[in-house]
Amino acid sequence: MTAVIIDTVSIQQYVFNGNKLKENIGASYIIEELLYKEVMDEALKQVAGNSIFHAWENCETPPSHEYNFNARKVYVGGGNAMLLFQDTETAKNFIKAYSKTILEKFPGLRMAFGVKNDFNEKEFKAEKGKLAQALIQNKALYNLNVSPIKHGIVDDCPLANEAKEVFNDSTQQWISIASKVKIEKAEISQENLAINFKSELKGGYIFTDEIDRLGQTQEKGYVAIVHVDGNGIGKKFMECEWLKDLRCLSKQVNGIANRVMKMLIDYTISLFEGEDALGKDEGFELNTYGDNKSDWKKEWQGRKILPIRPLITAGDDFTFICHGKLGVHLAEKLIAFLNAEKITLPNGTEEGLSACGGVAIVKTHYPFYKAYQLAEELTRQAKEVSRDTEKSSWLSYLISAGGFAGSLNDIEHQQYTTPDKKRLRMKAYRVDKQASTIKILKDRIKEITNKWPNNKIMELRSMLKESKAQQDLFITETRARGLYLPKYENTDVDTTLWQRIDNEKNDGKEVKITPYYDIIELKDFYPFKLLNK
Repeated sequence: MTAVIIDTVSIQQYVFNGNKLKENIGASYIIEELLYKEVMDEALKQVAGNSIFHAWENCETPPSHEYNFNARKVYVGGGNAMLLFQDTETAKNFIKAYSKTILEKFPGLRMAFGVKNDFNEKEFKAEKGKLAQALIQNKALYNLNVSPIKHGIVDDCPLANEAKEVFNDSTQQWISIASKVKIEKAEISQENLAINFKSELKGGYIFTDEIDRLGQTQEKGYVAIVHVDGNGIGKKFMECEWLKDLRCLSKQVNGIANRVMKMLIDYTISLFEGEDALGKDEGFELNTYGDNKSDWKKEWQGRKILPIRPLITAGDDFTFICHGKLGVHLAEKLIAFLNAEKITLPNGTEEGLSACGGVAIVKTHYPFYKAYQLAEELTRQAKEVSRDTEKSSWLSYLISAGGFAGSLNDIEHQQYTTPDKKRLRMKAYRVDKQASTIKILKDRIKEITNKWPNNKIMELRSMLKESKAQQDLFITETRARGLYLPKYENTDVDTTLWQRIDNEKNDGKEVKITPYYDIIELKDFYPFKLLNK
């Protein structure tokens, strides 16, 4: 028996490489719906004939039922797959056929393979570990060109860093083959998404594939890129002793992901219905499908366009784009829905889920890939903080009013650190019920909004970057006018503006941080109506 493991290399780079939402949607559809289903099945039929495709989806089916097939899928999920073949030659032929199809149909998509001959299913965990090592080695050894060669004399594609190669009727311009394929698949993705969320959409709502139709008003055109990743799920997959356990866990995680995203869409719709519906006063103006010439689907005419669009739902990995003012709130909700779920481990015990997320709030036409990279970095930052508290969920966010350059670490040093090395932003906020620090943040937003005039709030923001003498004078003046800063337990931060952070060192000195900069920044990107939700 020969085992083959397949991994999509740099999924995010492929999905978010273009600057158009439609391209991102199409690329996501290619990976989630085509790569490991239709394209893989065709390659298996071509080289193996007698193959089994869907038994892996049923974790109750004993693997022994599948032994009579030339090839079979062991599992598929999270941008990778594992297959078993009766002989090495068939496995090699499959890799050739599958790779060729991907190169021809989806240029720019990079795949990696690991192969293990004489795979012993009775030692599944150990053998799978050896297979994973083979994949890692091949990733390091081979870095092949998977895009058409771009010559120096060609014109650049306006959508991606490729050459103009084909004419696209929908955009009426010359673009790269890779961009054309993604745009074509975006329309199919839109229809599939509408079917998957049919009951949630209620016949009155629909998703968009245009980034400037997420309900933004022209004056405040911001979007949020949200990335949420489960904690420790990958480790649980690695710990599975048997194939059946792996399949059962994969089925559970995929089911939870689909259910949680449906709950999030249903919740988002509820925000725009009833007496407390969000509207123009809060910076929302939902578009209507059919107002643009590009709105081609007749049955969707007249529907309201939702201010959220799912992009990736792969196991415990979620990415969506939404109206800038909903980013932090919907990230909170998604993590809360995940926290309420449980998975059953192979030993029969139930275990709750935790997750961390990153929210990058940027101008509508900020480069998409850079915004996604920032959201990923913010998620990693939240995960680093979460390691100090087992099974905790954290959220990190960043708001760009003008634009950022460099990594998250660079941004923090350049824009969120004072000359005397005090910090202006918290790394992350805890969002689970056990000890929610984001609830404290929202309570302080309510307090300062209700008690302080806006001009004084903005003055406070500027003052945080000034000298200690100026800050002390400002506090004295505002307190004389009856303006008191929100208090925090066991600190004098309301009179000094700064508090010490335990266990953190900066050039041998204790780090000081202020909670008020986050309060002021998020105030304009968290609708007041939602602060209690």
